[in-house]
Amino acid sequence: MNEHDFVTRITKSGGTVYIVGGWVRDRIIKRQPKDKDYVVCHLLESDFCQLFPQAVRVGNTFPVYLLSIDGKKCEIAFARTEKKTGKGYTGFSASISPAITIEDDLFRRDITINSMACRLPDRKIIDPFGGADDIKKKIIRATSAHFSEDPVRALRAARQGAELAFKIEEGTYLAMHRCRAELALEAGERLFKELAKALFCPKAALFFANLKKAHLLDVTFPVLAALTPDKLKLSLAALNKACQKNFPLPFRFATLTHQLDERAQNDLARHLKLPQKWQKAAFLTRKLLLPCQDIDAKEAQLELLRRSNFAISEIKACLACCRESLPWHLQNAEILFAAFTKIDIKKANLSGPALGKWLKEQRKKIIAKK
Repeated sequence: MNEHDFVTRITKSGGTVYIVGGWVRDRIIKRQPKDKDYVVCHLLESDFCQLFPQAVRVGNTFPVYLLSIDGKKCEIAFARTEKKTGKGYTGFSASISPAITIEDDLFRRDITINSMACRLPDRKIIDPFGGADDIKKKIIRATSAHFSEDPVRALRAARQGAELAFKIEEGTYLAMHRCRAELALEAGERLFKELAKALFCPKAALFFANLKKAHLLDVTFPVLAALTPDKLKLSLAALNKACQKNFPLPFRFATLTHQLDERAQNDLARHLKLPQKWQKAAFLTRKLLLPCQDIDAKEAQLELLRRSNFAISEIKACLACCRESLPWHLQNAEILFAAFTKIDIKKANLSGPALGKWLKEQRKKIIAKK
């Protein structure tokens, strides 16, 4: 079924269809929009189900349906209002009714640039809160006082500021700060989800700077907030370099956390329930950035590098974002590893731990010669 047929069926039954949220925002910004989300007004849910018996309901607290339109699985929701009934981003009760207008539905959304709709089929833009004007001014602004009822909106505002390089309006910083108490109770998995999205941003460091300005960094990422101003500045600068070079997410995270000590890294990993690959990248980066002068320490770093499952070029690029220059043994790791492969173990006539100890001594001799 194509979009035209979908819209025609609903309008003939007295309903109205809108595309909402990010797709509308991205079209106005003139960047490639992602998936379309639809909202239906002035139609009973039961009538919708009769029109589209193949639609699959996926919403629990309020009805959301999945339907194939133009070859893609699209979400279709009904215009709704929300009332705060509990804590966190799930602490809401929703009301749906054919009497609820698109303006009512947009009013409950987070920021003005996400509170626009495109009416179908005429494609008229519905913008009751000045989202298009805020896009022009490059401003992130809370749609209404309802912003502070959902703590995750503070994270989203900080992230979208970083994603679009938009400035957060001062009143919205205050609205973000009012999320502080509930945000401190958010599950680590939820924080990780927003963190992963933020690290995709070209200027991901703005996400953390925005949280800091809203006095929220200490309740979302306390180990980062505990860094000295200079160390935090170094961490964010390294992260920006990693984003500019389009690093994979584990290494973007590694640059962000390279100033943390082992205990802080472990605390963060447990709290956010980080993927193993992220933890390994952060651990390896921190270890390889430790200063070392003696041959034993250099050999140990090279062994860590050799045994890691990451490409040496990736790791070196990550380290280069964190430090102006690398020590010789890391900068030339490939040369040293090639030399290590030429060690003739037959000459040793050893096996087991004794052979391992002998090999280590041979590697240390090669490092010393270089």
